[in-house]
Amino acid sequence: MFIPSSLPPATPVSFMDSVGSWTSSVALPDLGEVSPVLKETWDLQTFENLQEGKVAVPDDAINQFLADSLKDQTEVSELTIASRADQTLAIHAKTKAIGRIDLICKVDLFEHNREHSLIRLKVTDKKLPDHPILSWMFARVSLAMATKLTGPIKPGHGVIVTINGNLVSVDVRQALLDSNLGQVNLFGWQPIHALSIRSATPEAGHLLLTTDLTVPENIRKLVSAFLG
Repeated sequence: MFIPSSLPPATPVSFMDSVGSWTSSVALPDLGEVSPVLKETWDLQTFENLQEGKVAVPDDAINQFLADSLKDQTEVSELTIASRADQTLAIHAKTKAIGRIDLICKVDLFEHNREHSLIRLKVTDKKLPDHPILSWMFARVSLAMATKLTGPIKPGHGVIVTINGNLVSVDVRQALLDSNLGQVNLFGWQPIHALSIRSATPEAGHLLLTTDLTVPENIRKLVSAFLG
C-alpha cells in the first residue's frame, strides 16, 4: 500500500492525530509514491468533477484501454465500444473463435462503493452466443469503463463475469482494490473507498458517470495542489 513515508518538520504534531487539524499554511508533506499515482489516475478537472458528481468518460479513453488490453494475445484482434445518443452501448469485436461480434447493450447497473463494485450490461439486440470469449470481452469492457476514475487496472485480474441469458454481470471489486489507486492511503484517506459511482449513462461519444468523492477539506487542498 502506498503510504507517505514521513511528515515534514513544519507539520504540527496535532496533524498526526487528526488530518482535520492540519492547515494549508504548513509546508506540503512529501507524498512519496502517492503523488505520481494520483497524477497518473486523475487530472485536476477529473478530481473536481468526481466531487461535483458528474464525470464524462470519452469513448476514445475507453477504446485506448481496450486496444492496450489486446496486446500480446491473438484470440481477439479488435475490441471497441461506441456510446450512443439513445443511451445504449455498441460493442464491436473480431475474434479468432467465432468471427465478428456486434452487440447493443444497456447499462443496467454501474455501482462502486464500500460494499461492492458491480457492472451489469443487458444485450438488447440478439441472443448471446454461448462461448467463453464473451466473458473475456465483457471483463475488459467493464474495466475500460472504470479506468478513467481508478487509473490503470490489470486486464483480466480480479474480475468475475456471470452471464445469464442476455444479462451480463461483472464483479470488478478485486481488480479495483488491487489497482494502484486501491493501494493509496493518504494520511488515513483511501480514495478507492471514498469514491462512489452510482450510475453510468451512455451519451453520444462518451459515458456519463454519476459519482461522489468524499474528501476531508485539508486533503482536498493537498491533492488539488499536487494535481494543479
